[in-house]
Amino acid sequence: IGIGAGSFGQFHAKINGQLKKDKWTGFYALDHQQAEGYRDHNALDRQVYQLSGRYQINDNNQLDLHVLLSDLYYEIPGGLNKEQFDENPHQARPGSAAQNASIDQKTLLAGAGYTSFFTSQLSQTTHVGFTYTDFKNPFILDYKEDINKELAIRNQWTYEVNWQNTALQLDAGFEWQFADNLAENFGNKDGEKDTIRFSDELRIDRKFFFLQSQLSYYQWKVTLGLSSNLLTYNVNRNINAFAAPYEFERQFDNEIIPRLAVQYQWNAQNMTFASVSEGFSSPTLDEIRTNEGSINRELQAERG
Repeated sequence: IGIGAGSFGQFHAKINGQLKKDKWTGFYALDHQQAEGYRDHNALDRQVYQLSGRYQINDNNQLDLHVLLSDLYYEIPGGLNKEQFDENPHQARPGSAAQNASIDQKTLLAGAGYTSFFTSQLSQTTHVGFTYTDFKNPFILDYKEDINKELAIRNQWTYEVNWQNTALQLDAGFEWQFADNLAENFGNKDGEKDTIRFSDELRIDRKFFFLQSQLSYYQWKVTLGLSSNLLTYNVNRNINAFAAPYEFERQFDNEIIPRLAVQYQWNAQNMTFASVSEGFSSPTLDEIRTNEGSINRELQAERG
């Protein structure tokens, strides 16, 4: 149990602990934070609830479960120009309080994992996860609402073998992520939704395949990895107050990403590590569809 307080109305309380019974082990946590803030229209209120557990079915199989619920609300005072700051640095930007400029986000994350050890050398892990987010963002110029639902499935196989001073570990697997998002923009009338401007349904389909080998020999360790990345966006603008509705799909080229790493362990406290890899970062949902409702069709993935 922990409790803390500070200036500007700050208060923080948390409770966490562990539970154990027979084959079950669990962890729980509750966290509350609130603050008035230094400026007007600057309050914060946040709650987080977390529960996770593991059920040891037998020596070779285990089940992991976790749930996290987050409820976040904070007010946005906005920026001030020099004149406004000199007059009163505590004040909110004109219009922020009247339009209730703020973030109200509720998120649920739930997942399950199953691990099997077939032999002392071969094992597999499967994870399934689900995320639901309800997001509201009234602002001075508009009012944005998002409903985001995401599903992810990951499977990984691991094979390990040892010969005297040499060890080899091979990993292979895939991950599939699918997101279905409803994003809408409205006018903002005194902090409430007004006439709708845009309504978009966005679907994101991402597939990720990977291979990795790790060879250890005395103090040396060499890792070689390779991944394949497939990504498709589908955007359906159902409502457009300024033009005709439309739909488009964007399919990115398959990206093959290599990685090579070498490590030398000098002693228990010191090692030298070097890594050469290629990075790949696809456009995020907020880059494809911006906060005010613009759609960017031509964005490319970043590489480095």
